[in-house]
Amino acid sequence: MNNDLKKAFNILDSLDSDFDGPKKLILIDAAEAKLGVVFPKSYRTFLEKYGCGDVLGFEIYGVIHDDFENSSIPDSVWLTLDQRKSGLSKSMIIIATTPYGGFYAIDTDQATGDNESAIVEIAPNGRQTVTNNNFGNFLLEQIESFRES
Repeated sequence: MNNDLKKAFNILDSLDSDFDGPKKLILIDAAEAKLGVVFPKSYRTFLEKYGCGDVLGFEIYGVIHDDFENSSIPDSVWLTLDQRKSGLSKSMIIIATTPYGGFYAIDTDQATGDNESAIVEIAPNGRQTVTNNNFGNFLLEQIESFRES
């Protein structure tokens, strides 16, 4: 586990948060198969430990159950599949919304080493900007930002 992810988990464990809870590997594997992607190591670790949920008003999307077609936020698989109908690249996994009506997504086509992928911000106009080089760094940055506000 990378240092940023460890730090983020330590903070999450110390705060009042609302997470769905650990997810089994069989469900995570099914989510990957449904999306046709391989989740980066740090995101997989998050799903295994927390699933999805909310901390400090920041909602992190993940895996809830295996009914990927009939779900809702914070189900990352359902939302990603829904956004693909509007042209979202098949390499993307939506993991959160931005404060401006866009999304944060893992771009599995942008490998950053050690089984990780870049995090991109997708603006409502479709413009994409890389914000972080892995999910652990993204999660830590978001938690720290929400803690300061």
